Amino acid sequence: MTQRACSLLFNIGFTSLISRWRAFTLFLLATTLATFGQNKLSEPSIHGSLSATIAQSNQVNYYGDTDGNTDLVLLEGILNVTTTTNSGWLLSAQTYAYETNDFSEITLDFASASYEVSREFGFSLGRNKLAFGLHNDAQDIDVARTFAILPIGYYPTYLRPVMASVDGVAFSGSFKLGSLGYIDYRSNVGYQQTIHDGAPVIEVFSDPEIDWNRWSFDGLGYSGQIGWRSPDSSMRILASVFEAPDSRTIGTLRPEPFQGAEVFGEPIDVDFAALSFEYLLNDWTFNAEYMRRDLDAVVTIPALAPFDLDVNTDQLYVHSSYVSATYQLTETVSIGAYYNYYDDDRKNISDRPRERETSREKCFSVKWEYKPWALLKLEYHHTKGSATANSSPRGDTTLTIEDSSWDLAVLKSTFFF
Repeated sequence: MTQRACSLLFNIGFTSLISRWRAFTLFLLATTLATFGQNKLSEPSIHGSLSATIAQSNQVNYYGDTDGNTDLVLLEGILNVTTTTNSGWLLSAQTYAYETNDFSEITLDFASASYEVSREFGFSLGRNKLAFGLHNDAQDIDVARTFAILPIGYYPTYLRPVMASVDGVAFSGSFKLGSLGYIDYRSNVGYQQTIHDGAPVIEVFSDPEIDWNRWSFDGLGYSGQIGWRSPDSSMRILASVFEAPDSRTIGTLRPEPFQGAEVFGEPIDVDFAALSFEYLLNDWTFNAEYMRRDLDAVVTIPALAPFDLDVNTDQLYVHSSYVSATYQLTETVSIGAYYNYYDDDRKNISDRPRERETSREKCFSVKWEYKPWALLKLEYHHTKGSATANSSPRGDTTLTIEDSSWDLAVLKSTFFF
């Protein structure tokens, strides 16, 4: 495992980073503006982590060979660098490397130059983290939460490349309402990064009829989050939206006699919306969130034009909600539980209604920070329904829709500095 970890962090290859020309161009412009006329930067703050997640299930292959086996399903490495200028600019960048389901990649998670004009208004240029819900922009910060795996139907691992960051400009600020608390806002405008063949999200969306291999985002997307926070910050209520219009997928047909024929999904409109609630009470933390994910596409298969079967629709509508509670038992040990409901309603490429799939997931978790630089998380998931089992690259599509139940045991180890 150590050799794989080193390979992940240092030898996956930096060509994928170099290809991120748009983010580097924005970051270079932003840092040039930020440092113009300045002759001193603060000493950089460098942080990072390395984590490994193993899992075993009684009947599901979840991001690995976990059906009756213990398998390493996710290996992650993070390196974060932050510094400031004399005039108050904050310069930060983070790389995120991961390996899952026989796929590995190193990405530029974010690279931005930020400036706070006042408490009410600040902006950031470059590749910015995307604020959505309570945890989207902090999924990689293991020490900040009890759970090893956030609700599977709400924060699926495979969607991270879509939801992690945006190349463009971000705005944020906070307005004080006296004794009534604060109004906080965050927004992003820009473009998502192209997702390539083999990435978990590509594998999840592929099916027995179509093998997708590329997802590009050509339309200008945006996200926004606005919320109310109590005067003592013990309670928050948030509303979040995210839209990436006019994206495009490219793939090939699997069935004979048209195997290998090109398939185009365009335009694809991605539209997410969420409501979130958080309450802190002494050593307790309570969360509740609801989200709707809509994905609409027009699928074109030129090879089937002579049969009038060349244009079809592909629609995916997901509703997901969860409630969670965590308790800090001691300075180093916390426990938590959540219940997640997931409803997947989709029509496939032939426009035939597919039976609706649901999942009801229960999770129980323990986190132990046994060293100032290391922690362990152990948790158990019990799920009734197949929807979230199918929403993984190795999902077991043989499970029945409503009657199946499956278990997943997870152990996650994280070292950080």
